[in-house]
Amino acid sequence: MHVTQGTVANTDLGQLVRPVIEGLADAEVLVVASTGGGDLALDRLPDNARVADFLPYDELLPRCDVMVTNGGYGSVNHALRYAVPLVAVGATEDKRDVAARVTWSGVGLGTTRRSIDAARARRAVERVLRNPAYRQRARELADQIAAGPSRDEVIDLIAGD
Repeated sequence: MHVTQGTVANTDLGQLVRPVIEGLADAEVLVVASTGGGDLALDRLPDNARVADFLPYDELLPRCDVMVTNGGYGSVNHALRYAVPLVAVGATEDKRDVAARVTWSGVGLGTTRRSIDAARARRAVERVLRNPAYRQRARELADQIAAGPSRDEVIDLIAGD
């Protein structure tokens, strides 16, 4: 599984990244976190956790069973491209709307909070992992994304070629 607060909202990783790592410390899951360069401020990293400043999503996400995110538009869309169900926790910018759409669309759980505690993070991740309907709905959206126009077709459309 992957957890991130995005590339900008990483001044306080205690809002999302640290609680997820702590909440899943003894779980049968590998937690891969990207910090965006922020300070994780953990005394000890659990054995089931890996941390990097930045990670290539095209390599990471096809290997993930769930993604916990602050609801950034880019990370949510990238996850859906690879049929990865979501836990979205966010309350700033457009993140409130994105979290609501994650829930509404059935691709995961969304909550409009600035942060989450370790116990709630664990419950949310376990719920998404246990319920195959989230993965199935994410797969349906991934198929729709794949059937859409390519990047080159979009550029041609915008450029008027």
